Amino acid sequence: MMLAFFSGIPYLNFWYVSASVISWTLLYCFISSTNSKQSGLWNCRIVAMIHSLTVTKLIELSFIYESNPFCIIGEKNSCMQNFALVFSGGYFVFDFAWCIIKGNEGALMLLHHVISILSLIGGLCLNHSGAEICITLWGSELTNPFLQIRWFLKELKQYDTSFGKLNDFLFFWFFAFSRVGVGTALAFLFYHAKKTIFIIKVGGFLFYGLSIVWMWQICLFVRHKYFKKRSSWLQGYMCFISYSKWRIVCMLDSWHNLS
Repeated sequence: MMLAFFSGIPYLNFWYVSASVISWTLLYCFISSTNSKQSGLWNCRIVAMIHSLTVTKLIELSFIYESNPFCIIGEKNSCMQNFALVFSGGYFVFDFAWCIIKGNEGALMLLHHVISILSLIGGLCLNHSGAEICITLWGSELTNPFLQIRWFLKELKQYDTSFGKLNDFLFFWFFAFSRVGVGTALAFLFYHAKKTIFIIKVGGFLFYGLSIVWMWQICLFVRHKYFKKRSSWLQGYMCFISYSKWRIVCMLDSWHNLS
């Protein structure tokens, strides 16, 4: 019944998003007060993980209890979709403000936040294309917990462990699946969708472009961290084998000369 309030009434959207921003800010303040020994960035990343875990489950529920989102591209928003847009719209406004104040994020991440805010609030105000926005949001937030765990492991000096490698492995494949796999399918649907509003299409393609750039950066990181180390190890091993062969040949020559 409460979701009926999120039925796309335009003049209430501002208050809904404002209430969401205040709620995320209060949650951050609460976590900071109860976890004061940790830095503000640590507590902000806890909030980021809470958001990603919650909103992905919320969107999955909308997939289950409402129509298949791939079959309703370009249609009006449902109540659950509008709730997800309000929920995440407020979070991204909060996080964008936090990043600007602290100055700890680069241009790509800030651009990601701007596109997210405009797409979420735009879809909410237009009461349109909630399905494709929610699919994009689900794909982007699905990998966020792995990214946060990676940062926490680095802070705890536990990154170079088996668990850290497993987390990197899962992050890479989930990113490839959700951002590139599902993202490519959605971009194809965006391109051919006749009902999707043009500005929503632009936001979707910009977000897809960012995902491709990040996927390329992740591939470079994986190649540098894992495959170059393996190559160095193999080179060292081959040098050891060559040195051993050379020593054996020298010993045989010595014995032959003695005989």
